[in-house]
Amino acid sequence: MSEFIIASISEQNRFIYYDKLGKMCVTNKQEKAAKYQDAAKAWRVLNTQMSKKKRDGWKVVAYEPKNQPQKAEPTPQRYRVDIDTSSIAEETFDWEKVRQNITESFSEIIAYKERLTLKLNQIEAELCDCEHACEFFKCDASHGYKLYAMIRERRIKRRFLKDELWKTNSVLNMSYSDIANGGIENAFKGIDEQAYEPRVLKELFSDALQPISTSTK
Repeated sequence: MSEFIIASISEQNRFIYYDKLGKMCVTNKQEKAAKYQDAAKAWRVLNTQMSKKKRDGWKVVAYEPKNQPQKAEPTPQRYRVDIDTSSIAEETFDWEKVRQNITESFSEIIAYKERLTLKLNQIEAELCDCEHACEFFKCDASHGYKLYAMIRERRIKRRFLKDELWKTNSVLNMSYSDIANGGIENAFKGIDEQAYEPRVLKELFSDALQPISTSTK
């Protein structure tokens, strides 16, 4: 059965209750408020026991205990049909195999990219040291050739690492439709066929100089 109480219109948590002497008082505890079995009786009390000047700031409201448990929302009923695909299609696509292959392939590529990045950072630091050695020290023929060999070895490794990183980024950034249409083969062919074009010091690449194989194998 619903109960009713007298509450303030302008202030929250202000309710009418009666003290031990039966005097009408104000409380900030809703559970302590005087409760009435019907709204009409509560209004009669308000209109007869409170002066007109004061009663304008009060109203009758339904009593709703704060600790009253909320009604649980009904769980929507869900429906599922187990489909026998053998009666629909002549063949069933092996989605689990595809999922496993794609997941493993991309995980391996991402891990490979991380290893390449670490190695490239190491090579860049070593080249920086070699270049500063050229800047700070005068070398005789023996030490000069040794420094050249160190720089050349690291530049070849650096080129290999950069090409491999380019391949990993190409695959990771490629759409599935591009991959299906031969995008990976075309991308790898482009990187394998690239050639360096001298920018300024073309004399360093004259026909008199014999190129040396840069194979990393």
